[in-house]
Amino acid sequence: VWDKLTRVEDAIMERINFNGEIFADEWAKRCAFYINKIPNVKICEFITNNSVDPKTYLHELDPAKTTFNCSFHPEFISIERFIENLLTLRSAGCDVFVNVCAIPQLVNNIPDMKETFEKHGIPFKLQGFLTLGRSYMGKKYPEQYTFGERRILKKMFYSEEEYNYFVKLRRTIGLDCYAGVDMVNVFLDGSVSRCFSGGIGSVEDLVSGKVRLREEPYPCHEKNCPCYTHFIGLKEFRKKYVLSLRFVDNY
Repeated sequence: VWDKLTRVEDAIMERINFNGEIFADEWAKRCAFYINKIPNVKICEFITNNSVDPKTYLHELDPAKTTFNCSFHPEFISIERFIENLLTLRSAGCDVFVNVCAIPQLVNNIPDMKETFEKHGIPFKLQGFLTLGRSYMGKKYPEQYTFGERRILKKMFYSEEEYNYFVKLRRTIGLDCYAGVDMVNVFLDGSVSRCFSGGIGSVEDLVSGKVRLREEPYPCHEKNCPCYTHFIGLKEFRKKYVLSLRFVDNY
């Protein structure tokens, strides 16, 4: 897939995410190191649970273009060691930020987590938890957050808009979105989608020009966007927030 993408003339900002911890898997690491060295990849962002000591892999990466989107999972690593690894990454010249998924058993601890990270100057963002037709521990989320949990979450999200979509479950269908305009998802099988759904072709189509990024936003095709990151694609976000130059699809 990435051998083909090296033929793209445009500069690429990319975010690498595997179904599992990237730095704990030898094949995933080899892929990551290879992508990081591609000349037209200008920003290489890794999504990681940060449980692996960065000293074991930092020598393989170019810190000038490498950023880390670190998901804190206390079942895998203590907050003390997590912060130690973050500081190692930052001291090597890599930009970092922390995200925490708003699963119900963590909600009461999120304010203390946020305060701890911010004491170290580490940016913190809350990731929504949407079961969307499924259930988690016998409940549906965000519908079955308690009143107390909702009150905490409203204070913890980066913006009121995120709270409205992730907790109040505001519908996204039909809303203008820039997914497929200035970003696409490329999967391991070579398929290409606007976002996490909405297939538009293959990596061969993307490289050949058969599939082109549009200039104007598409209407969202999902009742509730299933995106696991921030809703930066929505036009209403673009009107209020500035896109990051170091983290993909973020602000």
